[in-house]
Amino acid sequence: MLQELLQGFSGPKARDNIVERFAAFAFVEPDRQDYIDAAEARNICRRRGV
Repeated sequence: MLQELLQGFSGPKARDNIVERFAAFAFVEPDRQDYIDAAEARNICRRRGV
């Protein structure tokens, strides 16, 4: 998510502001089961036409 936010802004001031604001948040690393569950959720939605 941080990467996507940084890509959406231009200029060093905006970059520094985003980096500073998100410094307090811990990074959560997805594990294997997270990827499996995400794929399953996507497949269910696709079958239902969502």
